[in-house]
Amino acid sequence: MPIQFSCSQCQKKMKAPDGTEGKKARCPACSAITRIPTTAVAAAAVPVAQVARPTPDATKTAAPPPPVDDNPFAAPTTADFSGAPASRDRQAREGAPSWDVRPSIGSFFKTPFEVLTKPTDTFRSMTPEGGLGRPLAYAAIVGGMGGLAAASLVFLLFSALTVQGGASPSLPLKGIGLFVVLIPFIYAVAFPIGALIGGGFLHGMLVLVGAKKYSYSATTRCLCYIYFSCWPLVIFMIIPILNLILILPIIGWVITLYIIGLAEVHESPKGKVAIAVLIPFAFFFVLGIVAAIFGEPV
Repeated sequence: MPIQFSCSQCQKKMKAPDGTEGKKARCPACSAITRIPTTAVAAAAVPVAQVARPTPDATKTAAPPPPVDDNPFAAPTTADFSGAPASRDRQAREGAPSWDVRPSIGSFFKTPFEVLTKPTDTFRSMTPEGGLGRPLAYAAIVGGMGGLAAASLVFLLFSALTVQGGASPSLPLKGIGLFVVLIPFIYAVAFPIGALIGGGFLHGMLVLVGAKKYSYSATTRCLCYIYFSCWPLVIFMIIPILNLILILPIIGWVITLYIIGLAEVHESPKGKVAIAVLIPFAFFFVLGIVAAIFGEPV
């Protein structure tokens, strides 16, 4: 039976599970430390009406008592004696996206759908510091697939041009065949390395604007799942004319994904995160314009 007692400072009523007599508890109202009284003392302090035997219906629906933390200096959580809901933290997150929970062929194709269509729910549930192994593995697989697709297109193009020109296809095709084999491996290594570098740069921007709550690992995990989940959009970008129509909407949506994802993962205001994300985009955009202007031959 739960032990009922009062805070020694503010007299707030609290409850503790049976068997926790003599332990310390933190008051959720004033944060004062109060020692849980023994059963005899607690029973004498509680009115008879409150310790009456519960009805059969009440015993069926009563929830089990919350676990007790032996550390009296621990911050209040959902296991505190007041029953107040705890704020969202890394332990309370369910885990997302699907590849981060359990890598598989199904979760590989499900992850882009979750990131592109449900970014708020996905990154609100993502564990901030779950490690970089699975995100970087996802980046490596996407890189390898992209490299294989690009090399295959080049191989088919050179094959068609060689046969059409009437030249002997053996020598050129051997070189292109080696290209097809090496490029996927190069991409599979370059993509994770680029993610690590980009994550560091983006994390520095979050620190600069005061939008960082968790570590570099959390930022890089978010970047991996956003950037490398956009591979289905590449299908639209290789279609002539359609790519010119969709280029700006796609860029705008990717920027929005970064703002939403980083804000949810770091639990920071979207305004600050937007500044951290848009400054690099604006910098490289201006740099591209300057290079285009001054790079023209005289």
